Amino acid sequence: MDAPAWALGFELSFLKEVAAIFKKEFKPHTYGAFGLPKERDIANALKERQLVWVRPDSEITAVAIFRISKSKSLQTDFAQRKITVLKNDLQVKAIAGTTAGVHTLLTKLMAKSGSRPTWVEVHAENSQVQDVILKLGFSAVATKVSASSDIKTLYVKNVNETQRVSGSLFESDIPALKLLGKGADVETVQQCLKEINQFKPPWEQHYSSYNKRKSWTAVALQGFDPDDPQFIIKPEEMSKGWKLSNPKRLLAKCAPTSAATSLPTVWKLANSIPGKLERVRLMRLQANNGELTRHADITDRNAGTANGRIARLHIPLQTGTGCLFSSWNLSGEKVMSHFPAGSLFYLDIRKPHAVKNTSQTTRIHLVIDVACNSETRALINA
Repeated sequence: MDAPAWALGFELSFLKEVAAIFKKEFKPHTYGAFGLPKERDIANALKERQLVWVRPDSEITAVAIFRISKSKSLQTDFAQRKITVLKNDLQVKAIAGTTAGVHTLLTKLMAKSGSRPTWVEVHAENSQVQDVILKLGFSAVATKVSASSDIKTLYVKNVNETQRVSGSLFESDIPALKLLGKGADVETVQQCLKEINQFKPPWEQHYSSYNKRKSWTAVALQGFDPDDPQFIIKPEEMSKGWKLSNPKRLLAKCAPTSAATSLPTVWKLANSIPGKLERVRLMRLQANNGELTRHADITDRNAGTANGRIARLHIPLQTGTGCLFSSWNLSGEKVMSHFPAGSLFYLDIRKPHAVKNTSQTTRIHLVIDVACNSETRALINA
């Protein structure tokens, strides 16, 4: 049987052997279709002489895909800080294998790079490879989060990181999910629920792919169509196709909807949060296994806690103990939390998160997006 054309003349058995090494190490930390180097990627790397490996005996013990930059380029981390990679910098885009094998490969690549900077990307959860990287004198300078919610730490050696990474993170950029205290007293929560029951919101299905079993719905008190509380979309987040079909929507500004008038206590509660109000929504997750699977809203380039960036705060109005938030911090550590009715918490939507409601109670949260200022950051940092 002839090898497929994409193999570029390389032995298919070798390509599969290398792909298997990447898959074994990457699969537990990869959530999208493009995070695993496939046989085709390995063939392309071989063609460009960008694949290196260690084979001390009969088996490959470590493998890496790298490239030497041909020109200056800019990358961004999860906080939209600019990372400058210059011509002739060596970038290790993927590396996997045994501790000894990875050490050998990185040592060879650093020798190839000489005094030029060497950059290495590695999954934040991969402590084995990170230990080797740190022992070789690399410094962690940034964290990237992919649209599929993979978390990768970026390391560099032979460069002053302050010259290549713009700015510093705020303290408020660190937590993925944080309880801030009380958002509303019992009487306010009860009045909010009374208004909601009387209003009977026109709940709209959330458009996202991670809305499992169509269990997540919302209504806008403030959104991008003041005449339609069911328009829960943020136009800037939508696909290119949607934007081409809805050019006028892209010009819309956030404004209160008719739901804000019908829910005065809820609206007042939203306005108690410091910062300029952006979208304000009631978000409902069905009882008995309503679920949002792991995702990261990294495509919203306005998210964050710098001045003018959009931070998201939640006040649960109706919930059950079986409704649990999962979040993953910058080191890839998973934290699970339940927040009772009336509490106030901050969710960094740029980091991976998920929700599952196994309780018998339909969850209703007041979800408030605000343009950050120093008061907002102080609230998050408290």
